[in-house]
Amino acid sequence: MSSRLLIAHDPKSRGWQDRLSEFIDSAFDRLLRLYQRALHGSLDTLPVTTVFSLIVLSSIYFLYVEAGSELAPQEDQGIIITSASPAPNATLEQKLIYSRQVYAAFAEHRRRPTCSSLTCPVNRSPAWC
Repeated sequence: MSSRLLIAHDPKSRGWQDRLSEFIDSAFDRLLRLYQRALHGSLDTLPVTTVFSLIVLSSIYFLYVEAGSELAPQEDQGIIITSASPAPNATLEQKLIYSRQVYAAFAEHRRRPTCSSLTCPVNRSPAWC
């Protein structure tokens, strides 16, 4: 299937798509050569590589120690967002029956400070209601 959809690049063609393709290829080739030179230069210099690896490895400890104090506050935790897809021909009354059941299941949870529900009159996601 792909052999029928993909067309081989014709070097004689000079359309805008071919020029764009050549520009992108040459830009990535330049980026590749630049990256290879930089990587080769840094790996040839052992002290630079050693210092960089020590900096990265030592920063792991500080990130781990500070991770506990960077947690989100309690009011930003514990949200559950659900989406249900009823039958395409379901009426609003039918949707409300199932919506009430879902709401009741969430409302009985013991750690729930608040609970809200949104039922759309049309078969779309809540963002489009």
